Amino acid sequence: MSADEIVRLISLSFSLIVSLAGLFVALIKMIKNKKWDDLKQELYNLVLKAEETENLSSTEKKSAVLSWAEDFCKTQGITFDAEKVESIIDTLEALILKGQNTSKSDNKDISNKKQESD
Repeated sequence: MSADEIVRLISLSFSLIVSLAGLFVALIKMIKNKKWDDLKQELYNLVLKAEETENLSSTEKKSAVLSWAEDFCKTQGITFDAEKVESIIDTLEALILKGQNTSKSDNKDISNKKQESD
């Protein structure tokens, strides 16, 4: 085997290794994103569950959701990042409360219009 062939073989091997490493990294990112999407959906469900619990304060509800989320992360093999999860919970709570307030005001508007027409 000549020196040119050895250099070409080493170059080809290096290119293959770099390509496989890039593919491996992309695959890991895809798996992590899928797990985070699953976590976000579960957090949405947990926040709704906590909001339905009337005998808890908002702080207790948030603590319960964080605890449930940590358990979910353990079972799914997701690294639990309390700050990130808490940020997602805050966003979900705000969206859910905004949705509830909007539907309440829509109901008031409908009942006011019904009374005016009577």
